[in-house]
Amino acid sequence: MSTTSSAGLSAVLTELGEIVDDLTQCRERAASAFAAEMFFFERVVGVVDRREKERAAQNGSITSASQLAMREVYAEVAAALRLSEWQVARKVSQAWSLTHRFYETLCDASSGQISPNTRS
Repeated sequence: MSTTSSAGLSAVLTELGEIVDDLTQCRERAASAFAAEMFFFERVVGVVDRREKERAAQNGSITSASQLAMREVYAEVAAALRLSEWQVARKVSQAWSLTHRFYETLCDASSGQISPNTRS
């Protein structure tokens, strides 16, 4: 079962190189998925605004001070993703900040150039 150290080392280093390459590609895909998710969550803000206007028009008021549209949209997203409404609100807030304050950085993450340190 023993192999020569140079043959074993070469096989080990080859495997290590493959693992590092695979992990690097995995991190790039994860960063790209994170950025895509943030762009989608940022779109939720616009949906909430349009739904609020739609509700106001149905009720005959110019504006509505309720948060029913936001709760409605967040609940729908939360149910689809198996998250709480609070988690959706947090992601929407994070997405808005990233897309409006750090757009270029988020684009770099989208292309896999950098990877975010995310906590859910």
